[in-house]
Amino acid sequence: MAKQLRDKLFEIFFLKKSRLEDLTDDNLDEIKSYDLATLCDYIQSSSESNKIKLNQYLVNTFKGTSPDPNNPFHASIVNYPWNKIYTLNIDDLVENIYSNENVELAVQNEKIQKSFSIVQTELYKLHGCVNHPELGFIFSAEEYADSIINADFKLQKFCNDFYENDVVFVGTEFNEDDISILLKRYFNAGYRQLSCKYFFISPKIGLKLKNDIKNNKQYYHIPWTTEKFLYECNLLCNNMEEKNCLLTTLEQFKFWDISKFGSTPKYYQSKLYYGYAPIWSDILGNWDFINDNIMKKVQGFLEKNESGLISLHGKSYVGKSVIAKRILVNLHHEGFLAYQFDIQSVSELELFKRYVLKLAKR
Repeated sequence: MAKQLRDKLFEIFFLKKSRLEDLTDDNLDEIKSYDLATLCDYIQSSSESNKIKLNQYLVNTFKGTSPDPNNPFHASIVNYPWNKIYTLNIDDLVENIYSNENVELAVQNEKIQKSFSIVQTELYKLHGCVNHPELGFIFSAEEYADSIINADFKLQKFCNDFYENDVVFVGTEFNEDDISILLKRYFNAGYRQLSCKYFFISPKIGLKLKNDIKNNKQYYHIPWTTEKFLYECNLLCNNMEEKNCLLTTLEQFKFWDISKFGSTPKYYQSKLYYGYAPIWSDILGNWDFINDNIMKKVQGFLEKNESGLISLHGKSYVGKSVIAKRILVNLHHEGFLAYQFDIQSVSELELFKRYVLKLAKR
């Protein structure tokens, strides 16, 4: 996209009748070799009228955009419940899609952060917006420099989210100067990526990003087009809907999702040592005696096997239920999906099988 825009600007400002004067053929050859940022810098510095003309061209070109009617795959972006969308694009494509589909979208495209009473997807326009051209765009080298110096709330919000959340990059190799420098500042201030993961969605990537992915286990490349990515997101949404229906049905039986139990009440007093059957608060509150030998066997099993069955057997009242619950809680704390299901029939087993298969497609 940047190359096409650069070529179009070169044509408008230097090849048509309105071209800048006093330029030799050698001058034109040099200008033609400029990247987009340098070309915009040159046009803006040539005269105030050209600076205004450039901004007007950008607004006329990128305002009122909509999906391709012959292949409107972009419209499916509304189907996934995104938390935040950050974009470097100045067009209003995403805003128009959400508006046409009657889906709420909170657009952050001004200098001051706006508040929204309803929790919804937020769209952050990091490099300007055609709906607020008076606030400027970030294309030229000078504009990138100003962005780095000023670092408005939108860029700072992205930097915070980058170090605290998983991020999916679609169609970009993440090499914008202002963002890279700001992230470096956050890193120098002590921020770390910790367990976050970063996915780059693009059919092809450059050598620099390939090398970054090779040296960083938290970076992943998925060789998809944007169309393929949105298609997979739609499948995921459909799968989530069916999975939630199955979960609702399962919860009518003796099925428990460990993640929904939360923490043990502050003043909870366990009855485990009065002979009562263990409940989840006993384990989550660490009222049990942890059998390290069994926990090591479970850990060893997980390290050697992708799937399998662990059986606990023994006499009554020796603590099998406590150990089983402890294993599930420990697995939950390690990031596993952990469930207890007291299956009473073959039909319940089949229902659980369908639910697990849906989880595997996530």
